[in-house]
Amino acid sequence: MKIRTDYVTNSSSSSFIIARREALSQRQKDAIVDFVVSRMLGEKVASSREELDGYAREYGINDEKRTRMQAGIDQGLSIYSGYVSFEEGNEIEYLMKGLWKALEKADSESFAGIDTSLDY
Repeated sequence: MKIRTDYVTNSSSSSFIIARREALSQRQKDAIVDFVVSRMLGEKVASSREELDGYAREYGINDEKRTRMQAGIDQGLSIYSGYVSFEEGNEIEYLMKGLWKALEKADSESFAGIDTSLDY
């Protein structure tokens, strides 16, 4: 376990240090959108009644939830599903580190992780 001597945190939080330009570059904005879409908005599971029927059957979706999902499809939307794991590590840490990595990869001249370990 890492013990911080330079920046104080408590057991429910962790500090980080990054360097970045005040304004995000267009590549970084695109990286944020790509990251959020791929990690936080789920995977498409249905865009038609037939697909929804199969998904609802496979995952035991109750009638109330299925009706709401169908209403979305009737409005021309697609249904996406995902999960957040609280049992297998810290999902927020994973998301923050993934976002920082995506921003740095998109434009390393305007973003750099300094202390991104998130250990406390």
